[in-house]
Amino acid sequence: MPMAISRCTLVNIALTVAMFSAAAGSASSQPAEEEPIAYIGHGAIFDKSGRQIEPTLEFIKTAQDWYRNKIINDSSGRSAHQIDSFERTISKDLTLSNDEKLVVKQRALEWSVNIAANNSIDRSTISKLKALDRLLQKTLSNDSQSTQGKSKFQPSAELKERLDLAVPPKTAVSDQGTANSGKDYENECIAAGIPIPPPIGILDPAGKAGWKSLGFIPEDKQFIVKTPAELRSYETDEGVCFALPRYSDISLTTVELDGIICIGKKS
Repeated sequence: MPMAISRCTLVNIALTVAMFSAAAGSASSQPAEEEPIAYIGHGAIFDKSGRQIEPTLEFIKTAQDWYRNKIINDSSGRSAHQIDSFERTISKDLTLSNDEKLVVKQRALEWSVNIAANNSIDRSTISKLKALDRLLQKTLSNDSQSTQGKSKFQPSAELKERLDLAVPPKTAVSDQGTANSGKDYENECIAAGIPIPPPIGILDPAGKAGWKSLGFIPEDKQFIVKTPAELRSYETDEGVCFALPRYSDISLTTVELDGIICIGKKS
């Protein structure tokens, strides 16, 4: 009979693995010379030649191993035992699918980044780990020519519960582009004369009380990703906003990514 892991056990993972790591040494290995992900953008990942990478389970695993070694090296080797202990605690007594094993590895990497001392992990690595996390939210395969990544991946209920309890602590470098976030960021925009757009679900054919749809970009005209992408506009006396919601599939029921740019007349 599987052994249940209590809420207290998961909440106290940080303390347990930190004490274990401090008491033991770690031999870290250098990551391979070529980083698996050179660039990220619009929900896609690219190699150093600018070619879009079609993710497979094997690619994700290789990338995770590379970034694991980088995190260990950048943290002076102290996080190796932390990562291993975190993975063992989350997966204890569970039979995991290949996708679920990678999800556990991913959460362990994110957790180790957030507890690294003095923000020792660079922003580029954090962004690429977030890109890997987004990819793992879709069903992948080892066939780069398949329709992988088209359906939403759902871990088992028990694994999901453990992952939800083991949320990585927020890092000071998680927010990029401005020192503010939330309401403070909104106030910063207002002070600069930038219009504040409505939620993406609010529509208005005139583009005044909500978003106006300007149509879809044909998928064969998109140079990356190739999922339904809609251009929207929103206009006020202060300025104008454009949005590019990208849907997960042709059902148009889920916006997977949404980039928004707002420009004010004042600034």
